[in-house]
Amino acid sequence: MRSYLVFTETGPILILTSCASVDEEPLLSWLRHTGVDKFIASEVPLASVHRLYGFPFEVVASDIEHGKAARVLDFNGLHIFDSFSLSDLGGRSRMSTEALPSHCGRAARRGPNGRSARAGLERG
Repeated sequence: MRSYLVFTETGPILILTSCASVDEEPLLSWLRHTGVDKFIASEVPLASVHRLYGFPFEVVASDIEHGKAARVLDFNGLHIFDSFSLSDLGGRSRMSTEALPSHCGRAARRGPNGRSARAGLERG
């Protein structure tokens, strides 16, 4: 299991994933499904994330252990940036999930209220 701080078009999210790197298809597919087209990700030490988030970490980690590719642990950018020093972050990866079929474009991932799919992400 890995933890990444993911800088998306609409703000940072802290995720847990079963993927060993951010370029694995299950994670990219999950990000596309949540409305993320481009992102920059940095690995965050899992032990630090566990220590900081405690029980919510364990709940989200349980979902990962039971087959989910990824889950959002925190989407409050202020809290995330207050909790971690930039020196805590690992290497950065820049990715784009834009190479999608036309039926999977940004407009297709917007809900009936016109908001992006990310608006429906739930924190663990």
